[in-house]
Amino acid sequence: MSISTPSTVSPLSIGPDEPYSEPKRFLRKLNPLRWLALANGTPVVLKQILQLGLLVVWPVWFVWVLIRAVCFFAFWLLLYPV
Repeated sequence: MSISTPSTVSPLSIGPDEPYSEPKRFLRKLNPLRWLALANGTPVVLKQILQLGLLVVWPVWFVWVLIRAVCFFAFWLLLYPV
């Protein structure tokens, strides 16, 4: 009987059969995108979260700039010497 070598590479070695080394696997586990996964395993798309944030932030910022501009010109007209 011949002794056959195992077909898999050890987890600590970097080989052609193994796409990730052990440190890379560890970093993949620390990936913050994995923390945002839902219970069923489908990842939350950050692009959709950012788009939703922009839908809220953009109008609020735009109205804030308009209010500041109106107040600036109102005070400028009040202080303008006649």
